[in-house]
Amino acid sequence: MELIDKVPLYNELSKLEELARNRVIDTPSSSPAYARYSAQLTERTQLKRLIADATTIEASPMRRGRWTWYEKQNGNPLTGYDYDWGWECSACQTTLPDDFDNPDERPQIKFCPYCGAKMDKEEG
Repeated sequence: MELIDKVPLYNELSKLEELARNRVIDTPSSSPAYARYSAQLTERTQLKRLIADATTIEASPMRRGRWTWYEKQNGNPLTGYDYDWGWECSACQTTLPDDFDNPDERPQIKFCPYCGAKMDKEEG
């Protein structure tokens, strides 16, 4: 998806609409060019309305992260120790399921299923 700011587009189209309106006003209705200029004015006015009425969305910056391998020791000397390991998202620190438990095979998942971060951030 590509996002654009519709205000500058609307403003540029308004300028083109004004040029077309001036052509229509300055051209006698008996001229062969009058119909073409009138059609251009109508088309530009309709395009301007389409842009003004277009649905807008709230754009937010793309979250970026990478898959990082972690190993954590849990427990204490009285109850014993346990280890957790796996791949986690650097953006939200959510761990992938046990299907991804090999430290030598970085997950090929392009987006975090939990926070939506794009997994293209460089190491470091």
